[in-house]
Amino acid sequence: MEATEALPKEDKGSATSLIQQADDLYADDKLLASARILRQIVSSSNSSTDVLTSQHHTILSQATDCESLIQQLIAPPKTKSSTSSSSSGEEWNKLGERHDGKHSSMIYYKIVNSTNLMTRIETPIPPSLLVPLLSVLNETELYSTWLPYYKKPFHLGVSSSTKLQQKSRVSQVIKVEVDVPWPFAKREVVIDAVALDDIEETGRIALRMVTPKSDGDIVPHPKKGVLRQEFEGGFLFLKCPSDHPSLVDKNGKRGEGEDKILVYFFMSIDDKKLHLFPQAIINFVTRIVIGKAWDMFLHVAEEIKDGKRPDHSAAIEEKKEVLYNWVDERIDAMFERMKSAE
Repeated sequence: MEATEALPKEDKGSATSLIQQADDLYADDKLLASARILRQIVSSSNSSTDVLTSQHHTILSQATDCESLIQQLIAPPKTKSSTSSSSSGEEWNKLGERHDGKHSSMIYYKIVNSTNLMTRIETPIPPSLLVPLLSVLNETELYSTWLPYYKKPFHLGVSSSTKLQQKSRVSQVIKVEVDVPWPFAKREVVIDAVALDDIEETGRIALRMVTPKSDGDIVPHPKKGVLRQEFEGGFLFLKCPSDHPSLVDKNGKRGEGEDKILVYFFMSIDDKKLHLFPQAIINFVTRIVIGKAWDMFLHVAEEIKDGKRPDHSAAIEEKKEVLYNWVDERIDAMFERMKSAE
């Protein structure tokens, strides 16, 4: 967690003023900036924390989770060597570099405690693809139109995606239903996606995704015969280091990192029945489905950029004034910060 500095002597009115700043930042999707101010208030011996509401404590909790995700993603993954017999769950299986003709990705996975499947992916992209990529993520109700669905060798894939709540400009709660091979029950994941804009401070934007801890009034209980999985993960976007291994293409040629955005993705799915799935299905998911879904994610973004996805184009046009003009503005600010840091 980031260090905080104690505030100078402040009266309660000053603390209230800082609270307003924190609220404004949070409303503008600047979660970490908001949390930094709240932490200053908490750490000040002269400030009373009774001005913090339950919402402020939620902000602090979300910020801690997001910072943990970011640190987890930017730390190089520890991979298994060919001679390793470790089963501690700390080491990743590396599927190798994946090249789709335009992008080079590094994909890893591991299974922990026989019930938890984890995946992490790293891909450098050109700056021109960032806004289309963000639109693919944001248009959650179109997920089922592009995520792979397999009918052979068995039925497996996303059957529906539903937005349950639009929490802010970009943060939302979604439900995704997944068909799995017979005789296993249909799966669903409910994801509370919290976006954060930390461009001014660190040059980063991120999306934290986690299953809500309680159903409340927003998330319905699973339908009969549907098993809900626990989901945790997210995305991180930042300037790509010039020495990132994914910048080496399939011909062994190293590209330039200065004009690339590095996309990190992490996903952890907890399924109590995972150990009952045949190894053939596990292998199919880890070695084929994950990579294909990521390829489609990038491919759809390319098609949006080229105007070949009418449903996405219509959604973007409809939300241009309330969302996508702002996205363009913030990405411009991100690129300007990248240039000034060179």
